[in-house]
Amino acid sequence: MSSQQRPPGFRGNKSSAINYSERPTEFMEAYGKKQGADDNERNLKTKIANFRLCSKHKGHHLEYFCFNDDQLVCKECQFDKHKKCINISTKEEACKGAMKSHAFLELRNKLDNILKILKDAEERDSSDMTSTPSDRRSLKSRGDDNCPIATLDRAGQKSDSFHKSRSSQMLTLMSEVKEHLQCFEFVEKQGSDEYAFLLSHVCKNIINDLEFDVTNCVEKPRVRKLSIKQHKPGESVLSLMGVKFHNSETVPVFESNKISPKISPSDKMCTFPPIELKRKNASLKRTTIESVLVAIPSFSFVSDLDLSSTKLCSISGMTTMENDMLILCDSNLPRIIIFKNDLFIYTVNVRYETWDIAAIIEMDVLVTSPVNDDHVIQFIDINKKAVIKETKLKRCEQGGIATANKTILIGSENKVKILDHRGRQMKTMSGISGKINYVHVCGNNNIVLITNENIHSVTSDGVLLFSYASTDLMLPGKPASDQQNNIYIPGLYSNVVHRLTYEGKFVDAVLNENNGLYFPTAVCFNNNYTKLYVTTNSGNSVKVFKVEK
Repeated sequence: MSSQQRPPGFRGNKSSAINYSERPTEFMEAYGKKQGADDNERNLKTKIANFRLCSKHKGHHLEYFCFNDDQLVCKECQFDKHKKCINISTKEEACKGAMKSHAFLELRNKLDNILKILKDAEERDSSDMTSTPSDRRSLKSRGDDNCPIATLDRAGQKSDSFHKSRSSQMLTLMSEVKEHLQCFEFVEKQGSDEYAFLLSHVCKNIINDLEFDVTNCVEKPRVRKLSIKQHKPGESVLSLMGVKFHNSETVPVFESNKISPKISPSDKMCTFPPIELKRKNASLKRTTIESVLVAIPSFSFVSDLDLSSTKLCSISGMTTMENDMLILCDSNLPRIIIFKNDLFIYTVNVRYETWDIAAIIEMDVLVTSPVNDDHVIQFIDINKKAVIKETKLKRCEQGGIATANKTILIGSENKVKILDHRGRQMKTMSGISGKINYVHVCGNNNIVLITNENIHSVTSDGVLLFSYASTDLMLPGKPASDQQNNIYIPGLYSNVVHRLTYEGKFVDAVLNENNGLYFPTAVCFNNNYTKLYVTTNSGNSVKVFKVEK
């Protein structure tokens, strides 16, 4: 074909020619895709290049890497916070081989896994949303008198609202994950050790936070279907995945011809000392003795935990998890000690000594408060047996820690700091005088706060319920609560454990020197309330008591 015969826009062989003058739409699409790819690449380069800048000292580049703290630092950081660190190198030296490093590859795989989890959850939710309307129509067609249509509609609306909210949250998380994956794919394509090193260290906490959020979102109980369950006569219940809607007109009541329930032998009639516990800043005054009916368990000594393999320790806090697992924190050494079925199984080494410990059970994560002025809250994955996140929080040393309703509560001077499960401070509860050494959340969501002299109980909204103090309870330690929400407090210098009702009334000294209790620092029930653990001898030993009901 001569040049005169070639159509306009012809390039190369005839078989591969595209006449863009005759097909302008295709040309614009191809040009737009190329421009979009170029813009995306420029944006990614800019984003990763910004990782070189120090977030604390504007205009300073992260030129050094501190191996002691596993952190990229600038010159100002080095002179300010890393004076005592002895293992500091230039970033160029530290980043060699970062493309093939375990840290980079692990984060890359973690993002892939998070995306897969989100996609699987999205598919399940899509299936649930399809089945719920048909379930509703099926139930309506039955015309069951025990299932009011209005109640059924409300249940359906609740289901729809839940799915929409969850779907929106998952889309946001999926967008964040894909954005980070683009960065990793770009770095893999570029083959830059520096970029890989920057991503590994700057994005590590961000990706761990994403994993927390995705776990929280995906593990929410899903509303699968609507169903009517058969109940006792006189009771009408519509069940929506465990959420029961009672019709107030048909809730069963005791009738005069029925026998009232008997009190079991374990229930006791108790009297309390003539003390009325007032709200904060109110004085104590004597009142008449009041009789109250409460169910009170007793305790029998079983054994001492074998701590010989853990060497000398000073246990200041403990918590329990499922499968009869007991976790102790050692205020002398940077470690936590794990027992299962009252047998030592392993220790987890951490970077900082811990004062107290709590469990985020739904995530298999432990969270600790610090002993010293490191101000570092540590998150420990119980399955990985490693610290997965650290968060700095000012003035929280030797402050108690507890978890409740997707929040973390940490005691401080005159206040309780409330964090989310990612370690970000949300709000503060203030008004309690003194350093809050321990925090405990009861089954009724009341919060128990322990200072050097007093025990305070507040609601989750911060309303003070009672304050308790006794000359027979000197230097109270880490408390616990039973299934009846009775509160147990050890007294370090009194060799005793006091039991209070949830209203703050003294019941008895449930354990004392007769039970071998000397210098107790903490108490804790196992998850099914069949055992009570008490640390004694200033935290050097742990006694196990069986709960007798």
